[in-house]
Amino acid sequence: MPLNPALLEPALKAAVFAELQGQFISNVPAEHQQTITDLHTKLATAISKVAGEIINHIKLNMEATSVVQTTVSTIVVTAGSPTAQTGTGTGTGAGAGTITPGGFR
Repeated sequence: MPLNPALLEPALKAAVFAELQGQFISNVPAEHQQTITDLHTKLATAISKVAGEIINHIKLNMEATSVVQTTVSTIVVTAGSPTAQTGTGTGTGAGAGTITPGGFR
């Protein structure tokens, strides 16, 4: 799945808001709770925007390392004796790239 700021930002905003409310709202007098809730909303929005910046930075600057292994058939079909049928061959290789955990730098 591709990195997507539009998906991460709302989730992060909700998590930050819930944590701020959980940590602080019980210590706020009732007459100030709405003001603090509005402040928490603004803080959560600002912090969630950082997630988008991080994702964009990763997408622009990430390098993936990969090892590709190929296998080439060396069987050459020729007419004649078994000795005449041996030798080196050419063919197409089939390979796969693997990015192991930690393969990004």
